[in-house]
Amino acid sequence: MNKHLIIGSLLGAFLLPIISLAEELTGLENLKMLGEYYDSDKGDITPVVNPAGKVRVMVLYHYQCADCAKMAPMILKLAKNHPDIRFVFKNLPDESKQSLLAAQAELMVWLNGGEVAFLNYYADLFSGISIDESFRKNGVPLLDKESQLRGFQNANEKLATTIAFFAEQFNIQTLPALIIASSENPVAQNNSILTGVVDEKTLLAAVEKAKRGK
Repeated sequence: MNKHLIIGSLLGAFLLPIISLAEELTGLENLKMLGEYYDSDKGDITPVVNPAGKVRVMVLYHYQCADCAKMAPMILKLAKNHPDIRFVFKNLPDESKQSLLAAQAELMVWLNGGEVAFLNYYADLFSGISIDESFRKNGVPLLDKESQLRGFQNANEKLATTIAFFAEQFNIQTLPALIIASSENPVAQNNSILTGVVDEKTLLAAVEKAKRGK
């Protein structure tokens, strides 16, 4: 397992209910449960675009992942042009300070600016724009970066640890990773997990396949 998929400890009070939930996960047939757990964080630490979409695509990534950067333009295009696809964004920062800072800042952008600001930030950082510059562009004030982002650090660490745990359950060893399933009634054989760089045709085929699970 890559080091960016092994973040934090699986011990502690926070993870006890997660471990109990994960014990019930046996494979792709339980993606609905996984999706419902992730989506329960919407508005807190989970950016969700097109929340009414009938097919859920969970995007696992981090901002210093070269393959994630290659996929970002396509993800943005599909999020804009396919309101029927519900995109759930899960940042898995690596251990570098910049990656962690970018992930923490992402939470502030989502909470303060919502969907539009988040998508702009997502595009900015994958195109090489600095965190500070993206904040200024998107109208989110960043007066004292260290103190303002400190409050987001614990939430982000919990999120990263949780996702890392589920990534291990599903044997996801490469980023980006896309988990595709019907939002309403996924059927095991119609769900997909795509890792690494995939083209638009492949992703949309997985979405169509998931629709048959409705």
